[in-house]
Amino acid sequence: MLSEAVAHAARDFGDTPAVLVDGRGPTWGEVDRAATALAPMLTRRGATAGDVVALVMHSGPQWLVAATAVDRIGATIAGISAVVAAPERARMVETVDAALVLADGDLTDGLPLRRSVCLLYT
Repeated sequence: MLSEAVAHAARDFGDTPAVLVDGRGPTWGEVDRAATALAPMLTRRGATAGDVVALVMHSGPQWLVAATAVDRIGATIAGISAVVAAPERARMVETVDAALVLADGDLTDGLPLRRSVCLLYT
């Protein structure tokens, strides 16, 4: 559903900013292309349709790209809040039984070592 919405927004509003942070951000077209590029990497890292992929990321353009890519491969998005403490993040990842964790570099403390963790943005 998210993937379809982003694809439609890219088609209809491709040059319009999707998410602004400090007055700038990627267009819908850029988000769509970045998600399309990211999706195969997720499958190479072992995430498949029906899996849960945890997003341990700050809110913003990168989160939108990652969530769209996860949706494109048919996996379920589990957003893990960046504001909770490391032990809580780790418990949340374990609770959702994530097949893959996409994380911002500053949010990896305490993540379970037995999970596949991919740093998207540092």
